[in-house]
Amino acid sequence: MSNERELELVHRRDEILHETMTLTTNVVQSLEQQQKLAFDTQENLHNQNFLLSLANDKMRLMNQ
Repeated sequence: MSNERELELVHRRDEILHETMTLTTNVVQSLEQQQKLAFDTQENLHNQNFLLSLANDKMRLMNQ
């Protein structure tokens, strides 16, 4: 194989590695964002459940 061809292949390999690194970084960032969103959603649902429980208790007291 000629040196020129080897250099082309090495260059292409480096491009592919760089693209892979970029994609992997993007996937990790996306997963981190999804994890934070899931945590925030869980916290919001917990808070809503608590508020609904308080409202339910208040309605029970008003109906007695």
